[in-house]
Amino acid sequence: MKKKSLTSAVVALVILLAVLNLIAFLAPFRREDSFWIGYSFSTFAILLHFGVTIFYLGRGKMTSRFYGLPMEIIVTIYMIIQFVLGLVFMIFPAIATWFSTIISVVPLTACLLGLIATDAAKRVIENEDEVTASKVFYIRSLQADIEGMIGRTQDGSLKKALRDLAEDVRYSDPMSADALATLENKISSKAGDLDTMIASGRTEEAVSLIAELRQLVTERNAKCRMLKH
Repeated sequence: MKKKSLTSAVVALVILLAVLNLIAFLAPFRREDSFWIGYSFSTFAILLHFGVTIFYLGRGKMTSRFYGLPMEIIVTIYMIIQFVLGLVFMIFPAIATWFSTIISVVPLTACLLGLIATDAAKRVIENEDEVTASKVFYIRSLQADIEGMIGRTQDGSLKKALRDLAEDVRYSDPMSADALATLENKISSKAGDLDTMIASGRTEEAVSLIAELRQLVTERNAKCRMLKH
């Protein structure tokens, strides 16, 4: 929610709360149990709307998995319903206390269910993003390591071999998996050995190891395809 939108929402809620209090305490109502139930639940509905608005500030538009509606619509609908119910209970204080309480609790429960579902959906999305990021980290890290080796060698044949390996890695399946852990650890270990060979000028050994690494990368890609079927 933008700052201007937040300011407008807060001003509207403050005005609504002020109107509720003016009606409740200036009108000649009989302030019995049903009156206080209507007033309390209506006040809570306005404060809940304010709290939810502040809580989700800057978190983007959230949609309730439970209702399929945006979160701000859910709290607004609840607030309007409860405001109307509150006025009815204040105007007719003879309404049974148990009845006014139950009628007020029902929309509140429905609203809270929608908000809980919204927050749960957000956590699921965040967890999925974290898992995806961790799974693609391996191949991106390997690619960065190999490209770094290219910049540290001046030998033409070695540089070409490293570029070919980098291309193999670049076009590899970015998604890792637990079943690939042993093979990927082997590739990482040999990539570390390759870096050591390049640093010590063992060009022929490095070229030979690159050929082995390309075979291992090919094997990894084949297993990635198998895991998807």
